Amino acid sequence: MSQPHPQRSKQSDGELFRLLVENVQDYAIFVIDPEGRVENWNLGAERLLGYREEEVVGRSVAVLFTPEDIENGFPQREMQQALESGRGNDDRWHVRKDGTRFWCGGTLTPLWDEGRKLRGFAKIMRDRTEWKRAEEERTARTREAERRQRLYNAVLSNTPDLVYVFDLDHRFTFANHILLRTWGKTWDEAIGKTCLELGYEPWHAAMHDREIEQVVATRQPVKGEVPFTGTFGRRIYEYIFVPVLGASGEVEAVAGTTRDVTDRRQSEEALREASATLRSFYDTAPVMMGVVEVGGEDVVHLTDNAATGRFFGTAPASLAGRTASEMGVPPDHLREWVRAYRESQRTQQPARFEYPHETPHGRRWVSAIVYCIEALPGNRCRCSYVAEDVTERKRVEEALRATDRRKDEFLATLAHELRNPLAPIRNALQILKMPRVEAATVERSRDMMERQVHHLVRLVDDLMDVSRVMRGKVELRRERVELATVVARAVETVQPLVDAQRHELSVRFPPESLLLDADPVRLAQVVGNLLTNAAKYTEPGGRIRLTADRDGDVAVLRVRDNGIGIAPDVLPHVFELFFQADHATTKTQGGLGIGLTLVQNLVEMHGGTVEAQSDGLGKGCEFVVRLPLVVQGIGREQSGDTTKAQESPSPSGNRLLVVDDNRDAADSLAMLLELKGHEVRVAHSGQAALVETQTFKPDLIFLDIGMPGMDGYEVARRVRKTPGLEDVVLAALTGWGQPEDRRRTAEAGFDHHLVKPPDPKVVEGVLAGLKRPEGQ
Repeated sequence: MSQPHPQRSKQSDGELFRLLVENVQDYAIFVIDPEGRVENWNLGAERLLGYREEEVVGRSVAVLFTPEDIENGFPQREMQQALESGRGNDDRWHVRKDGTRFWCGGTLTPLWDEGRKLRGFAKIMRDRTEWKRAEEERTARTREAERRQRLYNAVLSNTPDLVYVFDLDHRFTFANHILLRTWGKTWDEAIGKTCLELGYEPWHAAMHDREIEQVVATRQPVKGEVPFTGTFGRRIYEYIFVPVLGASGEVEAVAGTTRDVTDRRQSEEALREASATLRSFYDTAPVMMGVVEVGGEDVVHLTDNAATGRFFGTAPASLAGRTASEMGVPPDHLREWVRAYRESQRTQQPARFEYPHETPHGRRWVSAIVYCIEALPGNRCRCSYVAEDVTERKRVEEALRATDRRKDEFLATLAHELRNPLAPIRNALQILKMPRVEAATVERSRDMMERQVHHLVRLVDDLMDVSRVMRGKVELRRERVELATVVARAVETVQPLVDAQRHELSVRFPPESLLLDADPVRLAQVVGNLLTNAAKYTEPGGRIRLTADRDGDVAVLRVRDNGIGIAPDVLPHVFELFFQADHATTKTQGGLGIGLTLVQNLVEMHGGTVEAQSDGLGKGCEFVVRLPLVVQGIGREQSGDTTKAQESPSPSGNRLLVVDDNRDAADSLAMLLELKGHEVRVAHSGQAALVETQTFKPDLIFLDIGMPGMDGYEVARRVRKTPGLEDVVLAALTGWGQPEDRRRTAEAGFDHHLVKPPDPKVVEGVLAGLKRPEGQ
């Protein structure tokens, strides 16, 4: 077989290639010279780029590139890449003749001749716009998916909730970061494991297995709450399992979220406890509390506590929904409540007020505080109230005011009572100053002053007695004593006042003995005060009856008069301290308002009782004293001295020192002592007294306690330490006579305790105890 002619075959092949290039329509195939100008153009290029061959041959290939690629030198860079690597990529946007763009997938290949001389470049281009757009969409979708995945991962990693997914075999296929931390495991250690394999307690794992099966079977969520111990300790978790459905609607997996609700549950429990505590307080509080709604001029009760129900005499539930007017609140009280509620609504501050309220239990005082909780449409508001029954406080306040009034009245009366004896004393002193006064007048003046001084002493003694009794400072000196003996002493004391008022006093005792275990002095004081009151509050010429009887083991003593009587409203108060009835329309003598208080306290100290009875003003009154009798013992026991002590003759010739910073008191006592034949010196200060003791050497010192500078206690201590004065007799002069005061003077070295003004008979008794000087 003969071989074809080589030259002829080559020409034939070239022709075939030319025909191929010219007729291919899906690819643009053309040649550019080394300077980048188009040399030829096939039909595919014309169809793809829109240029006919005569329109483009000889022009720069750059006409096919986009302006931005031209600016960036891509045509030249493409040829340079082809020369360097043998092939240049041309995957980019190009421009057609009509200005539209398309994505080109193409190459640029250098053309070398046999001598390795560059003849140009072959460029092949293909329209891949649809592919490019699809690729861009895929890229965009991928990027969006990646963005969403990053978002989901960020959310799932940073959410405080535990997020996870189970497969249908109950194994974890996903667990977020916080869940892995709770377990204390890594992703690889946890994923693919069941709850039991991850260390859940068997009951807990079994419970979740059942719940997963339930979600798969029902396609419905399952909720629950369970305690779990993990790396954060034992916590309480709230969870929900939901189905994950596939395209066919079947459950492909079970997703879940779990939230740590420990703090919330603890807060809820604390809130429940606080609410229970508040509710208990609300229900059991002694004060009234509740919530009301105010509308118009009435108040609707929404809720009230038990104290409110008790106040209104009904159950709290029966008050709900009722208006205040339906509950019987008087209009003026209701207006006060509405005013307070509106004030709180206006000021947004609590409003307080007090008012008297009529209840099934009588008139009660109420102190209330109200507060507007919420303003409602229609000029309505919801308010709370707290109200307290302050009736007792009001009573105490009124009692204090009454006591204060009585104190003022007492001070005024005391001033009056003190002026009464001072007036005759002053008059008597003026008389004694007058020249050539008759002896009888002097005697009457002296007797008058003595009576008035005794009256002043009695006033002061009563004041001291009631003070000591009220403070529990009086100690009874009990002994067996006949009630008749006590009454006899009291009658003897009061008889002058009875005679002065021309009263008829009768005393009646039973034939049997009424023996008491009592302090005879204090009991005589009780009887004397009752008789004195009867004499003072009975018009001259009246009748006073004192009777005593036995009532079982009790002695009953009654003092009755036909005097001015006691009003019914006054009767309950007669034993109160400083209380005095209004005697402005009578001519009876006044008093300090302490006598009956003293009577009551002394009687009660003896275990007895006293009560006042009267049928009203002008009908007299009766005081009844009941005292326990001595059950054992027979016969009438005598108390006190049965014979009168013989008075010792007043010694004379003793050396006496009187020390008192009150010059008149010191000088008058000194004069009295000098008149009795004693040698007396006077000092008006503690220091002066110590000087006198060094030169005078007294047998007895009357020493005032309450001196300025060096007081009597210090003088006594120094005297006791002075050689030669160890045995001197010390008599304290003081206005205080309580047991504690006597104890202090005794501890300071005093031998006697004399209460100012000293009774002359007591002074004589002190002097009688001194030894007579030799030669007398």
